[in-house]
Amino acid sequence: MKKQKQSIISGNTRQPALLPVYIILIFLSFGPVSNSQVQKSGNIRGYLYSIIDQLPGAGQNDYQPPSAADKATWRYVIKVLLAHDYQTAASLAESLHYTITDFNDDGTHYYVMEREIVSGPFWGTYIYNPEGCRNVVIQCPHPKYDSNTGKEGIYVFSKSRAMFYCLSGTHRCNSSAYTTCSGTTSVCSGSPESFRISDPAHNVNSIFQATTEALHQYDSTLVFIQLHGFAKHTDDPYVIMSNGTRITPNPDYILLLKNELAAIDPVLTFQIAHLNLSWNRLIAFTNVQGRYLGDSPDPCHENADTTYGTFIHIEQEKSRLRADSMQWDKMARAVNNTFTCQPSGFNILHAGKNMHLYPNPVNDRVTLDLEQTCQEVTVRLFTINGRMLMKQCFYNVQTQQIYFPFRPGSYLLEVFTPEDKSEYLIIKK
Repeated sequence: MKKQKQSIISGNTRQPALLPVYIILIFLSFGPVSNSQVQKSGNIRGYLYSIIDQLPGAGQNDYQPPSAADKATWRYVIKVLLAHDYQTAASLAESLHYTITDFNDDGTHYYVMEREIVSGPFWGTYIYNPEGCRNVVIQCPHPKYDSNTGKEGIYVFSKSRAMFYCLSGTHRCNSSAYTTCSGTTSVCSGSPESFRISDPAHNVNSIFQATTEALHQYDSTLVFIQLHGFAKHTDDPYVIMSNGTRITPNPDYILLLKNELAAIDPVLTFQIAHLNLSWNRLIAFTNVQGRYLGDSPDPCHENADTTYGTFIHIEQEKSRLRADSMQWDKMARAVNNTFTCQPSGFNILHAGKNMHLYPNPVNDRVTLDLEQTCQEVTVRLFTINGRMLMKQCFYNVQTQQIYFPFRPGSYLLEVFTPEDKSEYLIIKK
């Protein structure tokens, strides 16, 4: 069941469901936190350019798939990171041979999830910008094969003040092993074959996919922009865009983004898979991130059967969009013009319109304010493993203080009334 939340992007029409009353607090009780966070400063784009230049190439078999436990831990790391509990996130990431670097770029602090240089697995590099003002995730699954897309991605991410950046850890043909997911490609061998497990756009068993899932579960209104590149044939346009289906969503961010790109560079030509139903080349129907975001019941094997407009797959000819920073700037400007810059509120999973909760972070209590008196509010406290720690009910309240007699850490707070629902990630000081 896809979680419905109030969008912070202008024009999103999906509305949250009305549910009966609960408050759920999930305490991440992982014990003492080590001082494991790394601090660096410099230019974030240059820092990522260096990482991209050193990614393993094709045929080297560096990529190793994560276990189910690895992916579960990674999802918790993402959740804690988004709750701004950076030390706990860094401590958890250590068990996966990853570090979380607090990277200061002229006053903007990016949190870079990167592999340990000596022992870390090649699962990719991921960056959170807690000051990001656009509800956008930039994804670059083929930074080595689709030349310059990884560098273009970090350029667009930083210039647009997007929320998150996802970079693959190797060349898409790095591994000799194949996925079981549907679809074929000839990019690695020259003849049609299954996708390699090192191709995260076509492999559900990856940290790239786990990150997509964790971010989407955190906020289902996030828009994932995936940058690709292709060799333009004579009858090809400069840009091919798809949401992974033939369905036109509302709002249609692909059309809005296309119009912005066309205004910036009138030479560009386009094909959009859900507007030109006869166009079949490079339309991302087997992309597992697109399938997942389109509610496929089995993203490894089944195409998406719907779209919310939150997956944007962009194939780009090199000379006019991928060649250098002058061309990358076109995409950054188009993203800026398509998506509204709004104050960061990513600790709010879903903000109900009839209630407010403050402060965040908290000391020993939070205050819940309702716009009108509510007959019943139920409070339940759980560990991250689902064990209930506390249950309380409040009756005929409009303002209620909720006490937190727990150790510092991260919590998930859900507030239900008969008319509304809110969900928050909260830090206990």
